[in-house]
Amino acid sequence: MEAIAYSGTGKSVRFHHDEQLVRHDTAFFSIITDYRDQAGNTDLINLSCHQNKKLLKINNNPIRQLSHLFQTVKVTYLSPDDIIIINGSPRYRRQFFDLAMAQLFPEYIALYREYLHILLQRNALLKRDFTEAEKEYWDTRYIAAMIKVMIYRHRYLQLLNDELALYRNELRLVIGLLGISAQPTGYKWMGAEPDMDALKEALRQIRHREKAIQRSMLGVHLDDYAITLDDKPMKFYGSQGQKRLAIIAIKMAHARLIDRITHIQPILLFDDVMAELDDQNIQLVKGLIQCPYQVFIASPNDSIRRMWNDLPCLTIDHQAMHHNGS
Repeated sequence: MEAIAYSGTGKSVRFHHDEQLVRHDTAFFSIITDYRDQAGNTDLINLSCHQNKKLLKINNNPIRQLSHLFQTVKVTYLSPDDIIIINGSPRYRRQFFDLAMAQLFPEYIALYREYLHILLQRNALLKRDFTEAEKEYWDTRYIAAMIKVMIYRHRYLQLLNDELALYRNELRLVIGLLGISAQPTGYKWMGAEPDMDALKEALRQIRHREKAIQRSMLGVHLDDYAITLDDKPMKFYGSQGQKRLAIIAIKMAHARLIDRITHIQPILLFDDVMAELDDQNIQLVKGLIQCPYQVFIASPNDSIRRMWNDLPCLTIDHQAMHHNGS
């Protein structure tokens, strides 16, 4: 499951580092995946990693930018670890939503990288003496890059909330009203029309604190996302079951957005996400994924197989896998 997801994103979707994916007795790993889209076109993707250096080939052609994967393959991966998106630190929410936006808008990757590059240069500026002209120059570039990222984030959250609204009848009985909003750090959220002058003023008000700690204290790299249940923070007020269903609903809404915006049908990977759900909620999840996409469901629970008796079943013998070194 993780290998399929990795071949579609170029990184672990389970918050692993590449070195954690290499088998203990080897120095590298390689994944070869053959994809076919709904029109019958095929793409052969070869991803390998050695000493933290990745090599990507698409149809045997070396590709320098991993971001090309986001234009070729769309994968939506769900696992029990996803609850960290709600319960964990803001870093996990930023990672999740940045990946989601990259799948929907591949150009977002370049914009965010440009922002991070300018952030590093601005932080270097704050570590030395500088003139007012230098500060003004880097503040202007910094805010301009930030605004580009903010516009994409606003657009994505609007699309995602609209898509989640389609699930409202199914979800409200067991979860409640689900919503997602941006939580900026150091400035007021400005929606679709960020104000450069207001952001400059926000930087001016913290300039002495930034100089003292020698790093940027305001910016989209610090922002968080609020996942709410009936307008209350789900992190604090949602049950474990509600949180798991909420993440499934968010990822299913995202999958539908991928299909609608990019016209590429995503592959759905359910990696034992049903383990802690009762039969009623499992049936709810099944209703949410009535779709034309390719679906993989991994579970040690035989009742899951019976519920999805229309899907072909592959039984994996873990002892045999270990013996064969698979």
